[in-house]
Amino acid sequence: GRNVFGKYIDVINTKTESPKYSDDFSIIDSDEYLEYFNKKNGFVLFSQDSFTFEDELNFKNIQNIDNYKFIGDINTNTKIIVGTNGEFADAIGSGVQILANQIIINGNIGANAKTISNKLELNGQSHKDSVILAKEAKIDILKGSLRGDKIVIGSVENGIIECNTLEINQINGGNLRAQNININELYYNSNIEFSRKCIVNNLKGGNNKIIFTPYGNLSLKKQINLLKTDLDSKDMEQQILQKKITSLIYKYSRFQSTANELKEMIKQYKEQNQEA
Repeated sequence: GRNVFGKYIDVINTKTESPKYSDDFSIIDSDEYLEYFNKKNGFVLFSQDSFTFEDELNFKNIQNIDNYKFIGDINTNTKIIVGTNGEFADAIGSGVQILANQIIINGNIGANAKTISNKLELNGQSHKDSVILAKEAKIDILKGSLRGDKIVIGSVENGIIECNTLEINQINGGNLRAQNININELYYNSNIEFSRKCIVNNLKGGNNKIIFTPYGNLSLKKQINLLKTDLDSKDMEQQILQKKITSLIYKYSRFQSTANELKEMIKQYKEQNQEA
């Protein structure tokens, strides 16, 4: 067709080669299309004009603009190692989500980032608006939210933690909830809830709350919340039933009043007929 200057141009014939696939894929050729199946779990990579799978990925300074899905399979041997090449740059940038069986972060986690794994190692600090979900975690400094099973933290600074077993070197502000809690140094403004055992070796500040509660047990907390939801549902049903009963009583009272008036009118009518 014509270009922007009105001149005809010839179409350039280009040859497009189909991508290659490694032995990690099996290919089924049907009449209408090709089907590709992965033979193993991992991350899909495109390298040297070929698709393949890798169990382990290494990155530096992951950002949303990288346009890559850092999502693995949490139940396999997938592993992500993230570092940083700058003192002031986050290893995991704002808004990034990562999921893998094992995650090692050598640097900081940015705002609104979400990290999900079975095993997590954070050699840095998490932003106050970040979220970590991990069965086992070892963290230098926690400022955001964390939910897991067995957690070891160097320092908590206004972080929020829910887990079963928690070990902290020092905490200065935060909300903790666990079955067993072991704190080496407790400073100021912390709310601590536990269901089995809480040990504080050194109390160095004030305005702290330590509460013994079944909510420290995550499984019990879930059961209690389910029971509360069920009770709220039953209470709502009772309120609806009570409103129906009140409405029926009101209607019955009106009908009873009308019936008594009709009965009195019939009685007077009969008496008048007898006198006539």
